[in-house]
Amino acid sequence: MIEDVTKSVFFHVTRPVPWNEHQPLKVGDEIAVGHRTNPFFGFYEIPRTIPVQTPDGQLLSPILTFLSAVRDGRIAASNLAGIAHDATQHYLILARELIWEEVRCEVAPTAPSRQRCIWLSDTVAAAEIWKQRLGGDASLLTLECTGTIARVDAGFLLGDAQPLSETYANARSYWQGSVSKRAEPETLFRGKATVMSVA
Repeated sequence: MIEDVTKSVFFHVTRPVPWNEHQPLKVGDEIAVGHRTNPFFGFYEIPRTIPVQTPDGQLLSPILTFLSAVRDGRIAASNLAGIAHDATQHYLILARELIWEEVRCEVAPTAPSRQRCIWLSDTVAAAEIWKQRLGGDASLLTLECTGTIARVDAGFLLGDAQPLSETYANARSYWQGSVSKRAEPETLFRGKATVMSVA
């Protein structure tokens, strides 16, 4: 599950996102992974807001303030179901990541943190699946990595409402390296990586 690697070749998929403070990677770049928040978790540094038209123009309303105003009849929303779904998913994933980090510290403290790692694939074929999921502007990088990896199963990740006890049990199974019924292997990496190619 957790192992040290030296100059091992892996594949990583990345895509440009507005909240990513890192420059796009190019061949020869060396990156230190594990000290700063990664772009996936960095998304939670951006407050969730909804544009609202007012007599004075458009303003951005915090999501819960907006939903409260809709509930109370002070604002009409044409896509309330979509807005509510996106807000719920946002906070569900945030809660999951906070729980997963709490459990990692207890169960596998030497494993790379999901909040500061990058995700790797062992094969180009596995990385291509992630490239398709992330969209057309995603890039596939070949990396030479030296550091620590954790092989875990994303099948345990929280994706919908469930009892809190089940969420914690799944987090423990994830960090212990167990395999779920719908196995979805992922590799977390912390250490130094050199970009060998970009496609």
